[in-house]
Amino acid sequence: MYKVKDKVRELSTPDYDINVWADNDGDMDASWTVSLTFYRLKYPGDPGYKPDLFHGLPIADTSEYYALKIPVMHRGSRIAEAIQYLDTLVTNSSDDYDEFDVENMDWWSSEVVLEHPPALIKEFMDALPRREQ
Repeated sequence: MYKVKDKVRELSTPDYDINVWADNDGDMDASWTVSLTFYRLKYPGDPGYKPDLFHGLPIADTSEYYALKIPVMHRGSRIAEAIQYLDTLVTNSSDDYDEFDVENMDWWSSEVVLEHPPALIKEFMDALPRREQ
């Protein structure tokens, strides 16, 4: 028999909202950098959760973030694997992106979509503080 409260227990509560975006510091001749940015999620009852929000959903705290900046034109297998992973993540999980367009990149999701990341991204994620810390 299916019980709703059992299903709710199975839901994950990610620690971060993630954003993949690109920048060249305003210099069109400069090489692009793709940033994988993690914004801490605040849940009802957490310090800093806005009490005027009664929907009970987590909110991203954009004042607290951790960013991994990956140069697009850099040579090296770890960076190439990370860029390829983000390319696949963004283009396959979004209706808005058919191709990895660094000039217009601004993609958001939850960290739970980062399954089996390459070493560079995994090491960065492993160093992030978790909710219980």
